[in-house]
Amino acid sequence: MLLPRVLRPLHAQRRARVLPGWLLSLDRTIGSRINTHATPAAVDTALSRLSRAADHSKLWFAIGGVLFLVGGRSRSGAVRGLAGLAAASAVSNLVGKSLFGGDRPLLSDVPVGRRLRRTPTSPSFPSGHSASAAAFATGVALESPAAGAVVAPLTAAVAYSRIHTGAHWVSDVVGGLAIGVGVALVGRALVPTRHQLRRRDPGPRVSLPVLDEGAGLFVVVNPSSGSGRASAALGPDPEQQIRQALPHADIHVLASGDDLAGLFRDAAERHGVLALGMSGGDGSVAVAAHAARTADLPLVVFPGGTLNHFAGAAGIDSFADTIEAVQRGEGTTVDVAEARIDGDEPITVLNTASIGVYPELVEEREKLEDKIGKWPAALVAGHKVLRRSEPVEFRRQDGPVRSWMLFVGVNRYHPRNIIPLSRRSLSDNLLDIRSIRADVSASRLRVFANLALGSYLSSWLRSVPGVGTLLAVHTETRTTMDFRVDASVAFAHDGEVREAAPAGFPVSIVTVPGELRIYRSDRKRRRTVK
Repeated sequence: MLLPRVLRPLHAQRRARVLPGWLLSLDRTIGSRINTHATPAAVDTALSRLSRAADHSKLWFAIGGVLFLVGGRSRSGAVRGLAGLAAASAVSNLVGKSLFGGDRPLLSDVPVGRRLRRTPTSPSFPSGHSASAAAFATGVALESPAAGAVVAPLTAAVAYSRIHTGAHWVSDVVGGLAIGVGVALVGRALVPTRHQLRRRDPGPRVSLPVLDEGAGLFVVVNPSSGSGRASAALGPDPEQQIRQALPHADIHVLASGDDLAGLFRDAAERHGVLALGMSGGDGSVAVAAHAARTADLPLVVFPGGTLNHFAGAAGIDSFADTIEAVQRGEGTTVDVAEARIDGDEPITVLNTASIGVYPELVEEREKLEDKIGKWPAALVAGHKVLRRSEPVEFRRQDGPVRSWMLFVGVNRYHPRNIIPLSRRSLSDNLLDIRSIRADVSASRLRVFANLALGSYLSSWLRSVPGVGTLLAVHTETRTTMDFRVDASVAFAHDGEVREAAPAGFPVSIVTVPGELRIYRSDRKRRRTVK
């Protein structure tokens, strides 16, 4: 107890040197008024207990655990909030108190019933409790405003309790709150929130032929698409929805044995066809997109598949969106990639191409994510897939590579980790290339650690010098990608798989900027203008 007594005058001198006189005077005035204002004993006891509950952030860890179990946006908020709390605590306690410090209020001025059982002896400015509380609450609110609204009053109560119990001056608490909020906002800049990741670049606006009742539209409907998660959300039969809204459209229902590429090729050559359309999954939409590019026709995408990755990235969320765009002639241009496999004719890639475990990881995760959430689903998927898989080998221009996967995405994907979730733009003219090294020690463990850390935390850790390399994920962006796959490796693109050839085969992928015109409603853009 001798050391705090010796340091106390030093803290007080530092506070007087660093903080302006008017602020010190304001602290004393407000503190005096709070101390002389009588409050019920029950209130004093409750605030004292609340302040103690926040010691060592026990209160926030408990709340974070509950939010994590709730899942969804609350889980993301818990992860972001606790990460921000740890950073804010370090900034306030290790940096702030060393630079500013200062003496705490005199206990003799604080009513006995309000005092804490253990009087803090560390420097006063800023309040670590307030910084941690504000960082946690702000982090939660950035991901889940509803959960943040629930946590915010408790944050304010904890901050006030530090003044009420005589642990801090008002300026200490205000400074701590500012640090906490600031740390959370810096965290958002480093690791975007889910809302930021979903925010789409609307892309260039183009005028397309107005197909009011569908005249000039040839569309293929795949009746076997839309199983699983999406089937319940599709509503009425896709063919009937299109026929009712666009009665003059030429609709072909895909049957067993049909040549989808041939159907589109023949339709594009017919007189009066102004657009090609597809209701189906990403693989079918990619075939339609290739035909539309080749014939220089716009593409109409009806999100009739199970997952609809391309439609979702383009901002086409429903049949109603597509129908409105067709009737108004609204559209945009998007990038695609062109892949040549073993010297064959090029194919159009809309979303991703890959070798290795990536397709399996995504498939396994998406089977479970609606039931248990994306993070636990990713862990389970990683455990299943890594246990039964082996690394793949492919050759780039700079030599052979041994890796768990090679991922090539059309445009940048986010977050920057093993399983990318979304694109913010379909017009950045880049390939997003990622591989997971298998030539390092404990490579399976490193992959699993990536999954265990979650999308956002692992993405943030990759930016920390000396830490990112431990996660074994290599990322780069380019406009072209050339490699040769081994004889035992299959090549996947947009949900379709090309089995490995006995001698392997070369693959060349290149971006084609703004090559594809698609119908997309400008409703959101019109709302923004209004």
